[in-house]
Amino acid sequence: MTSPVKRAHPAVLLLRLSALTALAFSVALAIDYYGPRSTFCGADGGCAHVAGSAIGQLIGPWLPALGLLVYTSIFVGSLFSSREALRTMSLLAIAGAVGAAVFLGLQGLVIGEWCVLCVGVDTAAIVGGIAGGWILRAELGEPGAKSTLASPWWGLFAVAAVGPLLWIFAFPDPDLPAPIVERWDRTADVNIVEMADFECPYCRALDPVLHEAIEESGLDVHLTRIMVPLPFHEHARGAAAAFFCAQREGKGDEMASHLFAAEEIGREGLLTAARELSLDVAAFEGCLDEDAIDDAIDADMEDARRAGMEGLPTVWVGERALVGFDGRSGARPYVEAIHAAARDGGRRVRWWLFLVLIFGAGFIALAGDRLRQRAARAARPEPEPPAEKKRRRKKRA
Repeated sequence: MTSPVKRAHPAVLLLRLSALTALAFSVALAIDYYGPRSTFCGADGGCAHVAGSAIGQLIGPWLPALGLLVYTSIFVGSLFSSREALRTMSLLAIAGAVGAAVFLGLQGLVIGEWCVLCVGVDTAAIVGGIAGGWILRAELGEPGAKSTLASPWWGLFAVAAVGPLLWIFAFPDPDLPAPIVERWDRTADVNIVEMADFECPYCRALDPVLHEAIEESGLDVHLTRIMVPLPFHEHARGAAAAFFCAQREGKGDEMASHLFAAEEIGREGLLTAARELSLDVAAFEGCLDEDAIDDAIDADMEDARRAGMEGLPTVWVGERALVGFDGRSGARPYVEAIHAAARDGGRRVRWWLFLVLIFGAGFIALAGDRLRQRAARAARPEPEPPAEKKRRRKKRA
């Protein structure tokens, strides 16, 4: 039986596809921009450089949200067949294309870096602008036409909107940075590399919880630290120097625990810590001012940058990075991460989530198509009953 549904014009199809593509890239961009860590772009890649530029800091915070709003609106509006709706969506798509072209120019000519996610959004936006111009030129749509949102296209919308979100939960963590692997002890069950600042309140709160998690796991855990003294913490660099000096004497872990718990970590506090740990105080004090210690701190900070540190504390448990600290969760997330690292390296490979998405999108598309067919049949005029048709013929005769 011939379908009662009228097929969409190629320009409308192009507008929908470009809107969905831009939406998918916008979702990925929002995940990277608003999330705790970069998922799709490296922390030291073009996206980070664009976001960190003066232009990126000015307009970056609202661009992902704007993309989600605009391209969802264009997609939904393109499902209507009225000329008014298509004209409005076309004008919006053309405006988006102009903005995309401007931002591409800013990336290439002013910032000098390329954000691959931004380029994806902008390229799709320009294609959408072309489709919008085509629709306006062809004067598509019927004036005042009644429409329905029932459509199989909602299946593709689900893929575009949800697919990037599933990536976080289903895809393996990115390759491990070299500064992390270099600190591993291959004989241990699990390796933990902590990036910390002894004056950072969250780092200080984390320390006893992390030790509790290690003890609770019952595994052989090798814990090392990367010193990241933040410049706005007055005593952080001196405390980092104290850690390295104590490490020379084989008491780095003891010094770290002391500094995380101490109320005073200025010069006198460091010397007090040395005495309590039975270190040679005179040698320790001389060590604090050595150029070699200063260089070691700088090297650690460079390693943290190379490893893509995005906040403190950052704790690498096996191959998984835990950024920040929420004391309400206690040791549980760290115990779970330690056991996961011992079991499978901490990777999260859940491909079944994508199968759920595919089948779910297929179901949505099928349901949308059935509803569209039903709406189209309901909109057609009822055929005239044969008896009525015969009566009218007799009347005309």
